[in-house]
Amino acid sequence: MRGFTYDQLAARIVFGADTARTELASEVDRLDAQRVLAIASTRDTARVAALLAPLGERVVGTFTEVREHVPTATAEAARAAAKTADADLLLAIGGGSTVGAAKAVAMTARLPIIAVPTTYAGSEVTPVWGLTENGRKTNRAVSIYPIVHGSD
Repeated sequence: MRGFTYDQLAARIVFGADTARTELASEVDRLDAQRVLAIASTRDTARVAALLAPLGERVVGTFTEVREHVPTATAEAARAAAKTADADLLLAIGGGSTVGAAKAVAMTARLPIIAVPTTYAGSEVTPVWGLTENGRKTNRAVSIYPIVHGSD
């Protein structure tokens, strides 16, 4: 498959075979990020470790408490992790809940997101984010800070 790059207002999509492995560090460089907080579940630790390795010491923390439908407590814990790490970039590796957790942080901390989707949930290409509180999920459509997508 031929690769492509697609720029759109608040989003940049970098797509192609092995793009996450070959372009991730340059996308982090493009955003001039020095303190990356990785957000990933514990479902695929080997893949996450392989993607983070080239970033070296720029990865200042990993938030793994990702939960489906992003409970408010998860969003708050992710925000605290970003603050503690003094992150200047969020790197979400995983499915829609992982990207959703990153969006919840980005909206309050005003941080850019690089998303490496491992499923097609749609969260990685929409400005919609939601939280679940008391068993009820609410969605919001808001403009978000830049998300760069790399296929894996």
